[in-house]
Amino acid sequence: MLGVDLPGEDLITFIWSFLNREEVITGKNDVLERVVGEGLLTSERVTTFSCDGPTYAILKCPSCGASDLEVMEAWIHIPCGSVTYERDACPRCGPITGEELVSIGPVYRCRSCGAIVTYPTVETPCGHLAIGSFVRYRLTGRGRELIEKIRRELEGLPDPKIVLADLKVTRVEALLLDGPTGVILRTDDEYQRKREEKLSRLGLKIKILEV
Repeated sequence: MLGVDLPGEDLITFIWSFLNREEVITGKNDVLERVVGEGLLTSERVTTFSCDGPTYAILKCPSCGASDLEVMEAWIHIPCGSVTYERDACPRCGPITGEELVSIGPVYRCRSCGAIVTYPTVETPCGHLAIGSFVRYRLTGRGRELIEKIRRELEGLPDPKIVLADLKVTRVEALLLDGPTGVILRTDDEYQRKREEKLSRLGLKIKILEV
């Protein structure tokens, strides 16, 4: 058995929120707070900022201001201390072997002016910066163990739809957890038969609702 004492709605919210991630930053969530009480998550208040425009960062060359940068590796040649950007050559010693190098990269090369850039200028096109207070929910060791178990059991199946029900076209795919019972709505297809088998291996009782 899964060994958790959560209502079905809380359990399904927890599973889908963390199935592919270790943490979630959001407003205070009553469901996740109940999961915290079960020892599956930790919560902490965090201060974040949001932007009313694009949230990406533009990297620029500090020498010419261009944003045409390429990533390249950099090494130190141990015998002489020179920095090289080629794995088989040192600017002071000539041809060398890789065993003589220690990686210090990556760095950038500006395609516009040729400058080597270690610390590019960062520009964030944000018109208005807003500060907000949110809650960060993180998996505990016990929560991670549960999620990993579910990941293993669902491995190889198509991404599940939490609820997709349209009785007019008889296409129904859903996984609903109700305490220790897994309820599957299905149209007798192979996808849902595999889901039934996987849930059974999780220790859940299975109730099939044919449509």
